[in-house]
Amino acid sequence: MRVPIVHRAALTPPTYERLPRYPGPVPRLDAAGDERLLACLRAQPDATLAEIGQALVAAGGPSLQRTAVWQAVERLGWGRKKKRPRR
Repeated sequence: MRVPIVHRAALTPPTYERLPRYPGPVPRLDAAGDERLLACLRAQPDATLAEIGQALVAAGGPSLQRTAVWQAVERLGWGRKKKRPRR
């Protein structure tokens, strides 16, 4: 008759500790980048997202995709220009 081997891990109760969270990617815009973006927005408040991105690169900021520009603009509290309703 064969006796099964019991591993030490089977004898200890399971632990339900929270796993450390992955912090995610580092933001491309820091505090100085936010200030550059705000300066670009104040200079041209009616610019499109592409124009804001180009102005940010010209001001010495990083090159961002349109979605990242929109997320940064929204995070800074600038909304979008509303369009008139079509009839």
